[in-house]
Amino acid sequence: SGGKNLGRLPISLKKVSCRSGFKGLGEVVLSFDNVTGSLQAPGRVMGFEIVNADGASCYATYAARIEGSRIILETGWPEITVAESFIQYGRELDPPCNVSDADGWPVPVFGPVQIAPPRAVTGFIRKVSGRKLVSVGGIQQAPYPSSRTGKAWSVLESEFDFLNVNPEFLADRKGTTKYFRHTFRCAAPMRLAVLLGYDGPVRLWIDGKQRFIDPRGKNPAIPDHRSIPFRASKGRHEIVVALGSRMGQAWGIYLRFERLDVSAKALERGDTIVYPEAV
Repeated sequence: SGGKNLGRLPISLKKVSCRSGFKGLGEVVLSFDNVTGSLQAPGRVMGFEIVNADGASCYATYAARIEGSRIILETGWPEITVAESFIQYGRELDPPCNVSDADGWPVPVFGPVQIAPPRAVTGFIRKVSGRKLVSVGGIQQAPYPSSRTGKAWSVLESEFDFLNVNPEFLADRKGTTKYFRHTFRCAAPMRLAVLLGYDGPVRLWIDGKQRFIDPRGKNPAIPDHRSIPFRASKGRHEIVVALGSRMGQAWGIYLRFERLDVSAKALERGDTIVYPEAV
């Protein structure tokens, strides 16, 4: 056995990718090179951890399986959250690593390795203006609000990334609509995308113009589910989102921006990126 393995290359990580699994939850796919036969493990696959930028475990993985020369990690996190994290095999001292190939050659420890290429995205918007529930007869009939200030509007703020309005919908339990309004300023012209996640019929306007509608929106809300590109001039702008309640089944939205005019090299270098600022 030792003779036939003389000169063979060690198993190495070939590719890391992220994909959407059950109900939009993220799966990490690890592909390996120089594998004899199939990867294998005595019992449960062990040693793989998803970590944050500081190297701390995210405790996101609940299952792992082997498919030939690939390992699939199933997580309880949304795909986009997993994609922005890192993967490590053999974390800390004396880690329980138990994956090898048919010749018994082990998978070497590695990482942390970024799961997906970096993107020029903002944090999720946690503070917007919200309008009292209105009855409009369906999302296709939901008008762009002629008045976007006044007593009908109030500050809607969340301590989490998700803007949750389900208590309002449950209290009403009618075919009502919730409006969200976010104003922002660009220090220079930018090519942007609104990243939107939602779990009910939805409609979105940018500076008064409809840019997106999905009358079939349903649970669950997935972060960054839709990317709506647009060009923003220097100065002040406004986004308005209308979300239908689905008779109390809808919960809310995820909302943030991505800059589409930032190069991969700039991100790799860690250049300072200017983003839209809330006003």
